[in-house]
Amino acid sequence: MGAQLAEPGEFAGVGAGQAGGGAPLRPWSRVVRTLAAGHAAAARLVAGSPFLAALASSARDPGGGLADPKGARSQLSFDLAEVIAAAAARRPVLVVVDDAHQADPSSLRLLAELAPALRAMPVAVLVTTRDGDQAWQGRLDERGALLRSGLVITLPPFAEGDVADLVASLTRAPPAPDLVGVIAERSGDDAALAACLAALCDAIAGPDHCAERRDCATEIIEIAGRLRDPVLGLLGRRLRLVALLEAGAIADWEADALAYQTAAQALRHPLYAWYVPLWRGMRALAAGRFGECRDALAEAGDTGARAGSRNADMLVATQQWCLHAEEGDVAGLLTMLPQLDAAPMAGAMLQVTRALLLAQVGRAEEARAQFEAVAPLLPALARDSEWLPVVAQVAETLALTGFADPHPVAR
Repeated sequence: MGAQLAEPGEFAGVGAGQAGGGAPLRPWSRVVRTLAAGHAAAARLVAGSPFLAALASSARDPGGGLADPKGARSQLSFDLAEVIAAAAARRPVLVVVDDAHQADPSSLRLLAELAPALRAMPVAVLVTTRDGDQAWQGRLDERGALLRSGLVITLPPFAEGDVADLVASLTRAPPAPDLVGVIAERSGDDAALAACLAALCDAIAGPDHCAERRDCATEIIEIAGRLRDPVLGLLGRRLRLVALLEAGAIADWEADALAYQTAAQALRHPLYAWYVPLWRGMRALAAGRFGECRDALAEAGDTGARAGSRNADMLVATQQWCLHAEEGDVAGLLTMLPQLDAAPMAGAMLQVTRALLLAQVGRAEEARAQFEAVAPLLPALARDSEWLPVVAQVAETLALTGFADPHPVAR
């Protein structure tokens, strides 16, 4: 949640953001920086406190390395209360800490220690968290202290109407009733929530929802960490990788692909391992390293066959097709035609793919006829997971078949 200061007479909102991950006291670092930036008196207090100055500069655990770390934490709590009081003297302050169950113990202890002082100020602190022992593993004492420090409002699981509104806001379309029912039924269960998020990623496939799918996949990864479920974590990473690739976030994709590889190697199962050489082949193909690509695809195909994965067969065949095209291997491309005719695909994508393959092997007239047959279907093509590949294939088909004038589809 972004830090924001309200207009005069309103609350000054300070978003500490999501509390999970990062250095100790990370949520409070953002609070201190925001208050110091918006209030001269608060800035002077931060500059005069070595603990707050370290916190504002994102130093790790201010006071943690001192001889008396408990005393340092007490001083930090006192200094932070002074800064919040200085900011609240001008107008009320609202501090929001999201997902506190993921916060480090230092942040949680500081929040509990601040609570008594904040009660005497025009300050409200809103803390959101999942409840239950599983979400608070290893930090039950901190959870108890928080529950005792303020008003607790327990939110029930979403009703079906709430779920329908949420899904519709993400997909911009009325949700399927069965999906709404499943999410509503299971919204209190972490594992079930992850399954629902994965189903939602499938429901909102395509380039229009990359950010939403990335966020859903990230939450699946976080749930997998809490449940200590590596298989669920790999599912989340695969979904996130697809969203990142469609969005063109290549650097983030590379980092996530490496994280997936590390986790998959630990499981030592071909069902999860074949993606790694497939992605290695994709990178080699993009860089023009055709021999390396061929070796990687052979490994992916062999590993996928041991896993019994039809998805591996299809994706390896797709990359082999791209490799044949890049190498100008007409003989190899010709072997793809019977494979394509036997493929379990239907509709516009199959016809566009066939038109492109015919154009790549030099059968331009057949390619034109195939393309003209499918062209009327293209303007209404759903922007789902097949949309980007179809657009790329349409563009290449038009280039190879040499239409005299720009085709209406190109407009």
